[in-house]
Amino acid sequence: MKVILSLVILLTGLSLAVADLSLIIDLKAFVVVVSGGLAFLIAGENTLQSRLENFSIGAVAAAWIGGLIGLVHVVSQVADMLSLGAAVATVVLTLSYGYFIKILCALVLTNRSIDSWMLFPVRDFINRSRVQMEKKEWFF
Repeated sequence: MKVILSLVILLTGLSLAVADLSLIIDLKAFVVVVSGGLAFLIAGENTLQSRLENFSIGAVAAAWIGGLIGLVHVVSQVADMLSLGAAVATVVLTLSYGYFIKILCALVLTNRSIDSWMLFPVRDFINRSRVQMEKKEWFF
């Protein structure tokens, strides 16, 4: 419950701080960051804590790689001053997305009662079903 409240407070504060939400949405930058996070998540161990830590590390690493690629785009746009602002915004947004995902993962990881999340009853149901199938105790 604390994590959900923390996330609501964080997202509310951020949305109130930004005048126009369309200014901070860049789908390409988000895809770069999330794909890097997912790559690290898949490569990690099979515990939730390890996966969240790896996801946050991968998101930040991908954000820096995306930021460097964006910086190359900035340098290539130096002659055209009108498009320079959009290129710099892409660099900043990519890095911001990476660290924002890291903050979200840290909020989840700092919660002591991480097993009380809504997803865990589903996991427990799957584990019970697996045990019942091994014991040949069918549902019907």
